[in-house]
Amino acid sequence: MQINGRLHLLVKNSSKFWVNISAKAGVRNYAVAITETGTPELKAALREQLNTAIATHEKITNYMISRGFYHPHNLSEQLQFDLTVSDTALKLAEK
Repeated sequence: MQINGRLHLLVKNSSKFWVNISAKAGVRNYAVAITETGTPELKAALREQLNTAIATHEKITNYMISRGFYHPHNLSEQLQFDLTVSDTALKLAEK
């Protein structure tokens, strides 16, 4: 694979990874906010937002799985994928 192809793969995978991490953080933040909120109306609004954030995270995760970027049920495949991406990043840094 050429350097441009490797760079494209690295950027593509990296951006999807960070989008997934951000979606997961949103779920976590809404859950914490619900536990810190005192009014029933605000709790209800936050629960709606939490459900939306969970659905968004699920869509992102399913997309990543369908494209072969994420292997949550196969640690050896995920490890190999991560090592390949890391190796690509190191090779690009050497150039």
